[in-house]
Amino acid sequence: MSTAAIKGRYSLVPPVAVDGQFPFILTDAAGRILVVSAASTGGLTNYNQAAANDRVVSATPTRPLLFFGRSVAAVTIYFMVFDAAVIPVVNGTAPIMTPLQVLAGAHFSLALEPVPTAVGLVWASSTTDVTLTLSGGADLLVTTQHLP
Repeated sequence: MSTAAIKGRYSLVPPVAVDGQFPFILTDAAGRILVVSAASTGGLTNYNQAAANDRVVSATPTRPLLFFGRSVAAVTIYFMVFDAAVIPVVNGTAPIMTPLQVLAGAHFSLALEPVPTAVGLVWASSTTDVTLTLSGGADLLVTTQHLP
């Protein structure tokens, strides 16, 4: 038996690889390798092919695993996740986790433990932190992986 050492690079926002590139191994802050594979878990993938400011990922209870995407906004926005089956159109709605600040033109990723939602899964871009102020533009391209 042989032993191999694998060196990963922790990055809060890992780089996006294109075909033919070798990206860094994704690790958490403690150096543990993070593996997210919807294919091996029977998971579902949701991708908005045009930029949007909100999206219903699932209208039924689900377990979110991973959000990753890119901002096409000209300003900083806040990526918010909601336990809902419809777009939370009411400004002032609080997300289920701390909003993720996304700088103009930046890539982002958010890996989660698969904790189930009670109602559904929705994301939205906000112009303010803490509670939703739905942005008026199509700000984000987002891919979401989740378990049924």
